[in-house]
Amino acid sequence: MQTQRPPSQPRQPPSLSPSSRGVVEDVRGGIGAYPGQRKNEQLVIAVKDLESNLQRACQRKDELENHLRRVETTRIRSGAERAKKIALERELADVQKQVSDIRMKLRSLSALER
Repeated sequence: MQTQRPPSQPRQPPSLSPSSRGVVEDVRGGIGAYPGQRKNEQLVIAVKDLESNLQRACQRKDELENHLRRVETTRIRSGAERAKKIALERELADVQKQVSDIRMKLRSLSALER
């Protein structure tokens, strides 16, 4: 039961004491039209984008590794073939760095388990 305040007293802002902790947790959880809900939705969208980027990068990495394996099993006869192999190795290193960066971003968002 709420106590009635006399009309002459100004209205006090709600306290954040332990007795009102349940209300504060509801606000922090982003329930309803609170800004926390929008933030959570943006986080979910960002995580989904990063996950799809990670999947594409991993597929590209696998393709490059397979192609490089095929090149390494054949004998390199010309400078052009050697240059192509070096280009593949560099691209593979770039894609591996990209995969690592995406995983680090996902971990920072606590969306990727080790």
